[in-house]
Amino acid sequence: MPRYTNAAVYRRASESTLPTQPALDPDSGAIVAINAVQAPEPSTGLGAVGGAVAGGMLGNQIGQGRGRTLATIAAAIGGGLSGNGIEHEVRKTTNYQVQLRMADGSYRNFSYSSQPELAAGEPVHVDGDTLTAS
Repeated sequence: MPRYTNAAVYRRASESTLPTQPALDPDSGAIVAINAVQAPEPSTGLGAVGGAVAGGMLGNQIGQGRGRTLATIAAAIGGGLSGNGIEHEVRKTTNYQVQLRMADGSYRNFSYSSQPELAAGEPVHVDGDTLTAS
């Protein structure tokens, strides 16, 4: 019967001849996407007040007596709602969300209040909450 070498000795000999992989930098990655995200700011109420005043003035031009009063109230309510909606559409902030694919395959997201001077596909280095081009 043939004799074989101990498997542990064989395994150690073959492992020593394998090339070693370079260590991954855990703080390096590449930009996958940069997205602009708009979010409404809290309303000040000026749009609602201005809309209510304008609506009330227009409603006061319609009808006579109780009809005029009802038209004024309805137009003021409608104008206030419209003014508030318009203010929400006008008052928005834009944030930029940067998505990275890290060297280890994981993903990280960063948010900036102004557009970063980076582009999709660009390699970057993470230092705390900031990104720098590598």
